Amino acid sequence: MPADNLSLPDSQRLFDGAPCALVVTREDGTIVQANQCFSDWTGFSVEELKERRFQDLLTMGGRIFHQTHLAPLMKMQGSIAEVKLDLLHRDRRTVTVLLNGVRHEHAGIAYNELALFGTTDRDKYERELLNARKLAEALLQEKTAAEVALHQAQAELSSAYEIAQRRALFAEQMVAIVSHDLKNPLTAIKMA
Repeated sequence: MPADNLSLPDSQRLFDGAPCALVVTREDGTIVQANQCFSDWTGFSVEELKERRFQDLLTMGGRIFHQTHLAPLMKMQGSIAEVKLDLLHRDRRTVTVLLNGVRHEHAGIAYNELALFGTTDRDKYERELLNARKLAEALLQEKTAAEVALHQAQAELSSAYEIAQRRALFAEQMVAIVSHDLKNPLTAIKMA
C-alpha cells in the first residue's frame, strides 16, 4: 500500500495516546500540556496538571536536581537525555522515570518538551544483573579460597611426603646397620 493512502492519526491523537508520558512546560516548569500516560502516572487529571509546575511533581531530591541541573542544562544545552527521576503520585507513592527533554521556541516563547519513560522493567532487570554479579563475585571468591586451600594442602602433603621419605630412608639405613652389626655376632654364635 503506498504511503500516500495511509490514514495516520492526527498529531493530537498521537500525543494523547503515546506509550510514554509527554509533557510540555514553560521555561519556569509550568505545565501547559500533558498526555494521558503522564496523568495516569501522577494520579492527576490532564486538566489538573495544567498550570502546575513540573518540579512540584518530583520528590524533594528531584526538585533540587531540577533546580540545580535540569533547568540550567535545558537553557544552556537545549536538551537533556536519560535523567532518572522519581515522580510523586497523588497518593504519595513514587514512580521512577527516565526523562528526555528538548527546548524549543514557539512564537518567541521557550518551551520544554519532555518525554518520560517508565523504568520498572529496566530497574528489575538491573537488580537481577546486580544480584547475578554479586553471586558470580561470591562464587569467584569461594573458588579462589578453595584454590588457595588446595595449594596449601598440596604444599603440606608434599612436605609430609618428604618427611616420610626421609624417615623411610633413615629406617632402611638403620635396618641395614643393625642387620650388618648383628650378622657378625650371629655368625660367630652359629659357628660356635
